[in-house]
Amino acid sequence: MKTFTKLFTLLLAVSIFATSCNKEDETKPDNPIEEEKDYNAVPFSATITLSPMQGGFSGVELKQAFVSGDVVEITNPDVLYEPLSISADEFAGKSTASFSGELKVKKGAEPSKLTAVLKNGDNYNGGKPYNDVKQLESTANDINKYSYWSCENFDYSASNTSVNLVQSTVFVEFNMPFTVNVNIKNGQAVFNTIIQGKGSFAVPNGATVESADFQKNVVLKDKLFYSFSAQTPENCLPGLFSIAENKQIFFSKGNLQYLICEGTWRLAPYQYHTCFDDFMFDIGDDYANYPGPDNWTDLFWWGAWIDGVSHSKSGKYTEDYIIPIGADGNISGKCAFGEEWTVLSVDEWNYLMFTRPNADQKQGGALVSGVEGWVILPDNWIEPEGINPFEARFDVKYKEDIPNQYTKEEWEKMEAAGAVFLPFTGSIWATYITKTTNDYQTRTYAEGDIPQMIDFSILNSSAITEEDGIAWGFGFHFGYPIRLIQYYTPSVKVE
Repeated sequence: MKTFTKLFTLLLAVSIFATSCNKEDETKPDNPIEEEKDYNAVPFSATITLSPMQGGFSGVELKQAFVSGDVVEITNPDVLYEPLSISADEFAGKSTASFSGELKVKKGAEPSKLTAVLKNGDNYNGGKPYNDVKQLESTANDINKYSYWSCENFDYSASNTSVNLVQSTVFVEFNMPFTVNVNIKNGQAVFNTIIQGKGSFAVPNGATVESADFQKNVVLKDKLFYSFSAQTPENCLPGLFSIAENKQIFFSKGNLQYLICEGTWRLAPYQYHTCFDDFMFDIGDDYANYPGPDNWTDLFWWGAWIDGVSHSKSGKYTEDYIIPIGADGNISGKCAFGEEWTVLSVDEWNYLMFTRPNADQKQGGALVSGVEGWVILPDNWIEPEGINPFEARFDVKYKEDIPNQYTKEEWEKMEAAGAVFLPFTGSIWATYITKTTNDYQTRTYAEGDIPQMIDFSILNSSAITEEDGIAWGFGFHFGYPIRLIQYYTPSVKVE
């Protein structure tokens, strides 16, 4: 019985093995059929050249040749089954190289228009154009990062094809000594930025740069590098201030001053410079014995900044002043310091102090290097780094409690950002210097032929209102400080 059982088991095993072998033979035919491909392999060879960028930013090394990691990708999704990628590693350091490979052309399609782009995962973008604006942090590296090298819609040729890769991202550099608001538009997309000083951007080809501070809009095309630059007029501070709709001005770098004995005009050497530290003393009738430093004065009778006006009187002899007044009630004469200068009218002061956007937040009392005065911030104000935020509104009893206090070094940062400081210099009443008023002259008459001044209250920074901000002067018997201005004409240079 045991012998029979062993024999049966052996026969069963042989049967199972035979069956298994037959199944394997069925799944592995002697002549397997090759899987059909969806494309045809077509030879491709090309001489590819990089066209180096012309011009550029100072100190920036521009791409001139292939580097390790560069890949040239040949694409056309309507024709090619997949892009052809050709490594440029062996051609590092060259601007021209010969490449070859096989195009996988879709079944039923013919090689036609192709596009070549340059990619580099380490240094450059992914071979795609940028449709938005990128601010450059490190100009040299970011020019590589945001570059887009391409040759679009070139003709396929069975023999060697010539492909010229051109960099097409536009790079824009702004150099603005004053703060400007800029829009960069690309189609429906708008990039808005406030620029003060230098700023560089990668911009889509064909985008438009717009700004109310520029004479016209600029379409960025036909070249790779654009430079927008402007200059602050000589002896002006780098801040723009609106004094009417679509009308801006620069302030002079300091108050107007005059040297009696020589008949010489100048601007104060710094904004918080004043000529008189004492008060209530007699200056004498000859107007020539001022006890200010080197006999300079920064206090003038109304209209004394006009060329041709006598500067030898103390203010008691108003009939000696022949001041030209226009139909609008404002002084129309030329400034003795220079024809390009003038003084703000009452309407212009009112717009600056009360009407321009956020006017109430852009002015207030301050102490600069211990000197009392009034700060006015430009339209597009950017707080300097390392400076406490400016406080526009406060009410204190003593000047030591004023929140806006600046050392000389701190004020240099404020001034560089465009801030204006009007120091309280005092005034002349008849023949006496007094520190009891904080007024600045306008160039406007009031009713009754009385000149008008603007009055500031340093301890109560909310005291100036549109109703009482402009004070009445008292005839010609008061002398006040003068801050000159120049009207701004958009003069941005585009290269």
